[in-house]
Amino acid sequence: MSRSKVLQIWLLLAVLIVASRADRNNVSCSLTETRDAYYVMDCSRRPELAPDLSALVTNESAVYPILTLNLSQNNMGVIPQLRRLPFLENLILSQNLIEVISPSLLHGETYPSLKNLALNVNHISSVKNRSFSGLSNLETLSLNGNHIQSIESGAFFALRRLMELRLGNNFLHTLPDSLFNYTLRLEQLDITHNRLEKVYRWFRNIASLQKLDLSSNYITYIDDSAFQGLTNLRELILAGNLIDHLSDNIFRDLHRLEVLHLNNNRLKVFSIGTFSYIVTLQQLDLSYNRLATFLVPESEESETNITSLLFLETLDLSDNPFTNLPNELFGRTPALRTLTMKNVRALEFLPDMAGLQHLTKLNVRYSGIKKIFGCDVNSMPQLQLLLWRGSPVQCDCDLRWLLSWIQTAEKMRDEVGTKVGC
Repeated sequence: MSRSKVLQIWLLLAVLIVASRADRNNVSCSLTETRDAYYVMDCSRRPELAPDLSALVTNESAVYPILTLNLSQNNMGVIPQLRRLPFLENLILSQNLIEVISPSLLHGETYPSLKNLALNVNHISSVKNRSFSGLSNLETLSLNGNHIQSIESGAFFALRRLMELRLGNNFLHTLPDSLFNYTLRLEQLDITHNRLEKVYRWFRNIASLQKLDLSSNYITYIDDSAFQGLTNLRELILAGNLIDHLSDNIFRDLHRLEVLHLNNNRLKVFSIGTFSYIVTLQQLDLSYNRLATFLVPESEESETNITSLLFLETLDLSDNPFTNLPNELFGRTPALRTLTMKNVRALEFLPDMAGLQHLTKLNVRYSGIKKIFGCDVNSMPQLQLLLWRGSPVQCDCDLRWLLSWIQTAEKMRDEVGTKVGC
């Protein structure tokens, strides 16, 4: 055989080998080594692998210690049956067509080390008792973006190490009374964008909870004991609901709450008594409500009942119909640094802000304010940013203070919007 013939054969073999490798790369999963010698196995967006997925994962895991397995976007209708994956901590089953959670396919023998399970954006309609009972080491569970209408009371049985639970973007109208009896270490709970109308004592056994998000539901009623026992809660989000009233006892157990979002509701009355138990509150958002009345005690005898806002640093009262604020309000918020009152069309004059010695930013854009007096600003010695664009502030001799305030105090000026030529 001539040398040229041999060379042709070798070239043909080389082409066949390269082609076979390329073909294999197109149908197999990718493996990426992490810094600690574990591997991330990515089988996402490869539905053609579904018939051989179990064998493929088994073969690879026999050679490589797989820490993360990504099976998302594969049009899978069921949870795949896999063999033991002793090192697996992260299992991603997102964006498939899974309808049922099968405990027999999610057990400790297969996943003894599993910490994070993502089942979000599937077609799951209900969560049955003991659905995850074999996953005792689970720390994060994502069920958001499904079609869940019901969850049985023992659904999270044995999840005693669970720290984060995501149930957002489902169709939940209510929750079982004892649903969280087993999740004693839960720190973050997301139930946003569901169909909850009333909130009861569902959370009383999770004292470890630090963040609770109930935004974008249809909540009109919150039981006085709904947040009972949440003594470690730091952030509570109730925005985007239909709440028109809050009782003075509703937050009585939230002694460590720092952030409270009540924006985009239907509240008509602001009562400082509602916040009388929240001694650590730092951020309060009441924007986009219907606030017209502020109840603030004037009597010093009530001092013990109105210590809640002493540490408040950020307050947003934007898009409310109030015409004035009681002078006593800002006397109770000495630590306030940012005050936002955008689009408060009925507010023509600034309220008495003599108590705001630490205020650095005041935003009254698109409000109805016509006059800003020098004495108002001088009562806020730390003010750095004054925003009033879109407000009908009159440029007359009463505005003479502005020029010296800008020139001598080295303040930051933003969008004054007019020359000071008085």
